[in-house]
Formats: sequence, C-alpha cells, structure tokens
Amino acid sequence: MKKFTTPIYLAILLPLSLSPVRAQEQLLYGQFFPKPTGENGFEELIMAGDLVRGNKALSAALEAGATLSQKRLIISDKDCIRALALVRQGMAKTD
Repeated sequence: MKKFTTPIYLAILLPLSLSPVRAQEQLLYGQFFPKPTGENGFEELIMAGDLVRGNKALSAALEAGATLSQKRLIISDKDCIRALALVRQGMAKTD
C-alpha cells in the first residue's frame, strides 16, 4: 500500500507547492509548525513541499508534458531527491 500512496501524496503536494516563491513570503513549514515536535509526519510533508516549490525544472516539465530526459533530470535534482526522502519519512510516522 505504501508504494501506491507515495505518488498520491506527491500529486497532492506538488500543485500546492508550485506557486512562485516571493522573497518576502515565509516558508509554509514555519507558518504551520512554529514549534515543531518531530513526532508528526505532516511536518516532513510540508518541508517537502517547500523544497520543490518554485523548482523551475519541475514546473517546466509539468506544464509541457515531460519527456523521459526531463523526468530523469527532475529525479536527479537534489531538492527533489530530498523532498521524496522527506515524504517517505513523514509517511513512516503516520503508520
């Protein structure tokens, strides 16, 4: 079941996080969790969304319909790798 739910979480997080980041705008993580506990899996999910928000390669691929080479570039992006790891950590806490 976990293998199926990871894409669902990403499908929910990515559109929410693709809005452009303004310089004066605070990260969502700080707004939702002013005093993080580390016990809540949702903290990692929001951090993952903050990482991929404004990622130019990701937003360009989603707008145009990504080719295989674009998908490979996205998967190799360090922010995307870290975001996926955070999603997995968050999901492990919610079980």
